[in-house]
Amino acid sequence: MVKNLISLLLLLMVAFSSNAQVNSNKGEVPELQKKIDALKGTYELKAIDARIMTSLPSNLAEIIEKNRKDTEDNSYTLNENTILIIYSKNRVAGLAPVKQ
Repeated sequence: MVKNLISLLLLLMVAFSSNAQVNSNKGEVPELQKKIDALKGTYELKAIDARIMTSLPSNLAEIIEKNRKDTEDNSYTLNENTILIIYSKNRVAGLAPVKQ
């Protein structure tokens, strides 16, 4: 029974994932991915509950740049399960120490 339930959940996840890819504009996805790739290391995503599946907004790069502060890291709630930590401009430029 448990194996059947797991198989069903995996099948549903694949179905939803492929449906989201079909519905997106094919020319837009690579451009959005390039924007996000350029920002790697300048933000962090924190899941409140890792067991809950979540999605990210397509304008994530815009949200990051719009909410980036000069001297302090900023947190932004994307949804009820995901918090976006945006590193400051000084930290990204290597001018500020990294707090652990």
